[in-house]
Amino acid sequence: MNCSRSEAALILSEICKVLQIDGQDTTVILETVNKLHRLVQAIPRLENFIKNVSRLLSDDGVEVPLDKVMGKINLMKQEVKAVREQG
Repeated sequence: MNCSRSEAALILSEICKVLQIDGQDTTVILETVNKLHRLVQAIPRLENFIKNVSRLLSDDGVEVPLDKVMGKINLMKQEVKAVREQG
């Protein structure tokens, strides 16, 4: 799709607003887009990590809902602390 120079400037301005960056420095725009790209690429790995932790915390291999994960981790931490204090 071709757009006019003024349309391109408007689009770039809107992108800068969304990314909350100063559009005057093109290096900042490119650095921010590259950083965003790396973050988006990392999402599948992060999702996989979360699923693995959730399954690990499960008693039956079914994923623990995310809102319960921290509670289970804190409970395990307390149990480990109690064992250490006994021994």
